[in-house]
Amino acid sequence: MCNSKNLETWKKGKIKSVNVEEFKITDHQYGKHWDLLRCKDCEFIFSDPFPPVEISKIYERIVDPEYVEEEEGRGGNFRSILKTLDRILKNKGSFLDVGSATGIMMNLAKKEGWDVYGVELSKWAVDEAKRRYGIEIVQGDFSEVEFPEDFFKVVCLIDIIEHVSNPKEVIEKVWRILERGGAAVVVTPDIKSFTAKVMGEKWWHFRPAHIGFFSKKSLFHLLRSKGFEIVKLKRYKWRFSLYYIVSRIKLLNKIANSRFLKPVFKRIPIILPLMDSLEVYARKI
Repeated sequence: MCNSKNLETWKKGKIKSVNVEEFKITDHQYGKHWDLLRCKDCEFIFSDPFPPVEISKIYERIVDPEYVEEEEGRGGNFRSILKTLDRILKNKGSFLDVGSATGIMMNLAKKEGWDVYGVELSKWAVDEAKRRYGIEIVQGDFSEVEFPEDFFKVVCLIDIIEHVSNPKEVIEKVWRILERGGAAVVVTPDIKSFTAKVMGEKWWHFRPAHIGFFSKKSLFHLLRSKGFEIVKLKRYKWRFSLYYIVSRIKLLNKIANSRFLKPVFKRIPIILPLMDSLEVYARKI
């Protein structure tokens, strides 16, 4: 991240093999990570050696219907981001959602007057966005898809940058395709958060698909080094149904999935202020 060689072994991983199910957004086999190194200078933590799997190829095969079942809660997360963008930017324009999944964010942004674009690896998700919202999403890897320079008013990277092998190249591309004064929105787990420290190896952001972990220091360093000005930092609040949360607790899973309680639990909204993800707004200067 900062070209330093001042590295140390941070954690030894226990992953021997992975399957496509463990890469779904809704996977809840937490506490799994690769061998991780830490940079003593910028605090970036990353997998080394690089995972012996082609992550992009795995994501192309993802099918995750449980994701769309939580549309209302996820939509609450995205509405909050759109409201913040309205306060930061004077007017709307072209809006790119990187890793669009099934298009929930794009659909909300479109309703708010944005001219929406999206890119997503999963063919299932791309097809689902077309079926549910009539939204066209480019299927492919963001690093390989061509976009015009100085074009977008906003580029969103929500829970994306922790999955990529070279975050610097991703942020460089975001800078190129943003117009002057446009904003990048980056949401990513905070490895130095109180929640991460308390949960230790059981932290829910430790999963095979996550290969890079940021702190405020390392993320700010990355964005500023590529020409961005940090304009706002928030802590991401997760919104889910009670069912989604309870179903992830082993001892309560059967109760959550009971024929009578499941529909009840699905109607009860829950806000989880875990404070363990950074929500950063950065302007291209």
